[in-house]
Amino acid sequence: MKYMLCFLILCSGYYTFSYGISLWVRENNGLAAFGVWLLAVVSTLVPIIMLMSD
Repeated sequence: MKYMLCFLILCSGYYTFSYGISLWVRENNGLAAFGVWLLAVVSTLVPIIMLMSD
């Protein structure tokens, strides 16, 4: 069950990360892209670490 939850968390993190790439390429907005990438990394790693530490 933990691995299924990790997969879903990774899917949402990938979607957020790809939105950051879209911001970088289409909108040419580097600062917003960096913020979205940072949000994607933090919001993916923290729940996975908390889930696996239990």
